[in-house]
Amino acid sequence: MLSFAEEEDEEEKGKWIYRLYEDSKVVCTAVLFGRGNLLSICSNPKGKGFGKKMLEYFEKKALESNLHEVTVSAIADDERVKRFFEKNGYKLSPDSQCLGESEGEKTLTT
Repeated sequence: MLSFAEEEDEEEKGKWIYRLYEDSKVVCTAVLFGRGNLLSICSNPKGKGFGKKMLEYFEKKALESNLHEVTVSAIADDERVKRFFEKNGYKLSPDSQCLGESEGEKTLTT
């Protein structure tokens, strides 16, 4: 059974941590700044669809907060990761702040 949990970081207000559990074991974690900027997403094991479920949860929460533009920051120069975000509708471009990384954006619709 899958379930989500979210909490605001106690040390850094405005930073949110989302966790996806499968049978009480964390299988995916996402870190956000606010509700519309995904800073990182990590799933283990990979290739099981947990990252996609987390991304869908992030986008749902953004829409609930009336955000229709979401961003993904600091995507490492990893083709698998880039394909994941592009496949899920994100437009990627080189990150002007971090050489070798990309950032992405997506317009959400209801």
